Amino acid sequence: MKSLARVFSLLLAALAAVAGYSQAYGVFGGSDIVVPGFNISSQGIRVSSAGGDLLRFDQPLEGVKVLSRSDRQAMYFAEPQAWCPDRIRVDLRSPGFEIHTSFGLQLHLSTLQAPILTVDDASYDGITTPAKDWVLIGHRDKQPPILLAFPDGPQAVEVSGRAGNWTLTIAKGHEGWFRVCLPLGQERQSASHVSALGAIAKKLVSEAEYWTAPSPVLESFKVHQDGDELRALWMFDRPGALVPPAALLSAIPGSTKIISAYVDAAAPMEDGPTAFCTTNRLELRFPMPKLQPGRPLGQGEFSRFLLPAELTGPKEGFEAAMALMRFDRPSTAASEAESLLEAHRRSIEIWARPLDSGSGTHVDLKGDQVDKIAAGALVQQAVNASAGSSARNQLLAELLWQRGWRTWAIHGDESTADKRAAAAGFAAIACALDQDPARRLDGAMLRAGLDAQNELPRYRAEHGLKDSATANRAPVPGILQALMPRGDAEAHPFGLLLRSPVGFTGDRKLSVSGVRREARFGWFENELRTSQFTLASDLEFGFAPVAQLSLLERDPDGIVTYRPSAPGFCRALIRLPEGTVFPPAVDPPAYSATESTL
Repeated sequence: MKSLARVFSLLLAALAAVAGYSQAYGVFGGSDIVVPGFNISSQGIRVSSAGGDLLRFDQPLEGVKVLSRSDRQAMYFAEPQAWCPDRIRVDLRSPGFEIHTSFGLQLHLSTLQAPILTVDDASYDGITTPAKDWVLIGHRDKQPPILLAFPDGPQAVEVSGRAGNWTLTIAKGHEGWFRVCLPLGQERQSASHVSALGAIAKKLVSEAEYWTAPSPVLESFKVHQDGDELRALWMFDRPGALVPPAALLSAIPGSTKIISAYVDAAAPMEDGPTAFCTTNRLELRFPMPKLQPGRPLGQGEFSRFLLPAELTGPKEGFEAAMALMRFDRPSTAASEAESLLEAHRRSIEIWARPLDSGSGTHVDLKGDQVDKIAAGALVQQAVNASAGSSARNQLLAELLWQRGWRTWAIHGDESTADKRAAAAGFAAIACALDQDPARRLDGAMLRAGLDAQNELPRYRAEHGLKDSATANRAPVPGILQALMPRGDAEAHPFGLLLRSPVGFTGDRKLSVSGVRREARFGWFENELRTSQFTLASDLEFGFAPVAQLSLLERDPDGIVTYRPSAPGFCRALIRLPEGTVFPPAVDPPAYSATESTL
């Protein structure tokens, strides 16, 4: 037993050294064992927030450590002990969790009456079951039943003890894995009536392939832009992957379209419905028009350009980011923004909470400062986007590391819900400014996650679940609606400007005037030399010099080569095709943390 513990300890150290916990971790950032619907401690297993009885381990678990983790799965290790788990595996694409034992498992209950055990064809009141592929643990009082599934082969569940001290002996002498899940969700169910137990057994027999099968393994992932939609496809080695509850909830307001065939398992959880893909495909679509690289061209004038003196919070971050996307910004704006970001990063170091790996990440696991991280991430992305750069945005990456797979929300304490919602909105906008479809998908999922969180109070009320969810306040809902439209919500004109059909990449300060599909844009040049900038567009448009230019050429990649004929103000003309117009230049909305509900 001790040698086995040493082997797993060495494996833990090796994996930690290789991974460095640099990848996404979602809900698995802390040291606690996290399973949707359950509270798992060193003492035992309990259904969370449902008043369920504690299923105590034979001995308290010792030496519990995170063996590996990502945003979608985690493996925990415990010192091997007789009748106790030595590994616990959680995969958010499958229901519940899996327990590994080397010697079998014993669970103890303090209920006055023995648990009722249901298998595929009968129920057993306080007596041992025959060997079966699964068994459901139920109680006479109302609490959610727990399913134990045995993928390695049928197992009997022995019952012994007396009132107030019952013992379930599971997989006696067996080394291997079995699954623990909630096939009826977190709703309380009574197991006191034979008819109710028969209905439950019938449901489980029809759904057994989903509840008892091994976790589907992801084989491939693809995402691509299709018109004004993003399409994402996850391919697994078998059917049965869980549809993220956030996808099901956000489909109601239309921020997600579920293309895959799925079956509703009628097992409500606190974070949403339970549904399984009936094929090996999980395909989702999100409304998200593609943006052109660089600063968007519009027609007209903005108010005075200003950058804040420092990035003290979300308000300053939003205002700085939107100002950097203006086509009339000064040529020095990018360098000024880099100075702001450098000071912001130094301030982050003061309150940063690294993961237990000591990797030095800035991530705030609780969420106290997550909105400030998001403010810096949005400014950095505006710097990158306006320059047409694909440079890594470390602050944005750190926010995305904290996004949960089931909720598509930034994980943290309930007390920081407002800050995390604001951070999700900022991060969604930052992702939308990126040209990488995978990064844009991150933004679409964050946006949909906000909508899903707003659907949760209604869903929980329908199913009698604890309601601790509140509507998320979006600091700038009009910008989100413009970049990731859904329903009939109102988009802000500055957000529509960001969707201009032409993007300008370069440091020049521009002025743009014109009517609808014609734009005359100009910039000042002191030196008579050949230079370049980029005009990116998916359209074929007319392009010609107007004043002060002896050379003006645009190649198929959008790179414009020009040479002034004299120092002064250069002017050129863009004429868009019929049916397309330039959006008007309009100031971005003022930041308000309580402007409206998404």
